[in-house]
Order: sequence, then C-alpha cells, then structure tokens
Amino acid sequence: MDMRGSLTESGGGICTGTPTLTATGITTASPLVSTTVQVINGESVDPGKAITFTVSAGSDATDYIIIIHCSASTGETIAAAVIVKVRIPTVAAP
Repeated sequence: MDMRGSLTESGGGICTGTPTLTATGITTASPLVSTTVQVINGESVDPGKAITFTVSAGSDATDYIIIIHCSASTGETIAAAVIVKVRIPTVAAP
C-alpha cells in the first residue's frame, strides 16, 4: 500500500515500527514497512513509504476494506484504507 499521500498530509516522514491491519471477512497477515523501493501501480515508492502485507480467503464477488495504521517518523499515527475486490475467474465448460 502506497502511504505517500497519508504521509504528505501529516508533514512528511516515513512509516516506522510494525503496521497494524484491520479487516473483516478476509485474512490479512505479515504487515511490514518497506525497506526497499516498491513498484506500486507502475510508480516507484521509496523505502519507508509503503506497507506490504498478504491477503487470503474471502468470497467471490465481494469487496473488502482493509484499514492500515502505521507510526510515522513525525510522531503521528497514519491511517489509510484499501479496497480489495475478490473476483474468481470462471471458465465455461466445453
């Protein structure tokens, strides 16, 4: 998750510590502050300005909201949200 927008609104800085994730109906795990450049939606995001995590489970045709919180080097707690859309492709029987 690119956190640059939320960090800019809080006066800059980078994410620090261990982020927390809040979600209902979907499993999230392993939230980490990036330590290398991450390419997100075709853009390079500097270390400390992205949160990585894994998502599993969920139901087809369902949208889930994941809330991400991280501490910032500015001393503030930053929050952001992402919508995860679960879509399972189907193949017609021959």
